[in-house]
Amino acid sequence: MNDPHLPALPHAGPARLLSAVVTHADDGVVCEGRIPDDGPHVRAGRCPAFVLIEVAAQAAAALAALEHGEAGEPPPQGYLVRATGIRLAGGDLEGGTTVRVLVRRTASAAPLFLFDVQVQSAGGAELMDGRIGIYVPLRP
Repeated sequence: MNDPHLPALPHAGPARLLSAVVTHADDGVVCEGRIPDDGPHVRAGRCPAFVLIEVAAQAAAALAALEHGEAGEPPPQGYLVRATGIRLAGGDLEGGTTVRVLVRRTASAAPLFLFDVQVQSAGGAELMDGRIGIYVPLRP
């Protein structure tokens, strides 16, 4: 699926782990993602589960892109600076795995933003949950 909101993300090729924005609300977003077979973290067809943290960070970036797009502004560059309370439900993932990512902004004090994140398998099983922090440099 070629979602019009995702091109605003800086990730390209196999580094782009999101494929669609499913729903968007004021404080959150639900996205679909995929671990590409040829992704930079995939070795012998397997990908370490910690890559799900990056999937969640890209979904947070999609939320920012949606919010800035509504304001008619280009999305800001953000940086993952914190990952706390991360719980990974299992071991490695297979290349080609499709996931659903739920991100909800829980706090913001620019330039820092906190998000509760959850990643589920296509069947709805929880693969990861926790909280991430994103730093977005203030524009001059």
